[in-house]
Amino acid sequence: MSTFGFGSNALGQLGVSGEDRTTPTWVADGFDQVCGGANHTLLLKQGRVYGCGSNQEGQLSGLQKEGIHPLGIENVQFIFCLWNLSFAAAQECVYYCGSSSLMSAIGWTKIPIPNVIKICGGLKHLLLLQADGTIHALGNNRHGQLLVASPVDSNMCPPTLLMKVDQTSMGSEHCLALFQNKCYSWGWNEHGMCGLGTISIVAKPSVIQESVKSIGTGNGHSFIVC
Repeated sequence: MSTFGFGSNALGQLGVSGEDRTTPTWVADGFDQVCGGANHTLLLKQGRVYGCGSNQEGQLSGLQKEGIHPLGIENVQFIFCLWNLSFAAAQECVYYCGSSSLMSAIGWTKIPIPNVIKICGGLKHLLLLQADGTIHALGNNRHGQLLVASPVDSNMCPPTLLMKVDQTSMGSEHCLALFQNKCYSWGWNEHGMCGLGTISIVAKPSVIQESVKSIGTGNGHSFIVC
């Protein structure tokens, strides 16, 4: 398989030298996955994580070279990026590095949750979905999106076990979850995106509708497919 990149390359995030690219440009061969943050890129090849672009916030675990280079972590199943954060999910844990208002780490740091198969990121919080359907939340809880009784202005709550689900989706500070075809919502609800007929914060998972097949979220809006 070949990887092609296009768009902004101001900080080398396409993995090639030179100016922005307006058409798909060959970058490399052999990569299985690729994802991008604000100005950095992660790539995965046979369980080994590579990166390119900006390391201004430590999101490339200290990499200071141009081009695509390994980031010192292996046996990874999938990768995920937020604005200035990088995540790499291995069987035994999730690694992260970088810095934002959500979390900060210089060098790869472990989140001790095993068998994570999906990561969803909001503005300041994360949901981690395990293979058995269990989801965990961590990050900011200002709008109740972690479903824990932490201080309103807490910047970092520890990982918290929530519930078992089939799908998850996150807006900036609200969440949707699908379990046995029931759609649940919670968190920030200023624009009614929790779908419950109110604009108050939703403090616990609440059923929006049954017979739902798929869910989706934007910053302050939501969708369900029935």
